[in-house]
Amino acid sequence: MDLNPVRVNIATSPESSDFTSAQDRIIDLKSAEEVSTPEAQDNRIEDGQRAGWLAPIPLEPKRQAVGAKKTEHRASNKGCLSLGLGD
Repeated sequence: MDLNPVRVNIATSPESSDFTSAQDRIIDLKSAEEVSTPEAQDNRIEDGQRAGWLAPIPLEPKRQAVGAKKTEHRASNKGCLSLGLGD
């Protein structure tokens, strides 16, 4: 579903596809570059303001257990497809 705006030429890339989980994940990933420690980066990626409610995606290289922290704002804590965040 997230790539539908790209497929129908509403957006030119996932980064510009408004109101999609792909865009939310990308924004949180880019915000992680603003902090210096790996722990702070993991926190921004896994529990970011935009994508923190989404099912976790494994981080590479693995630094902490993804989804180990149970939060109330996640849509699912059961995992997801075997994709890395870059995928």
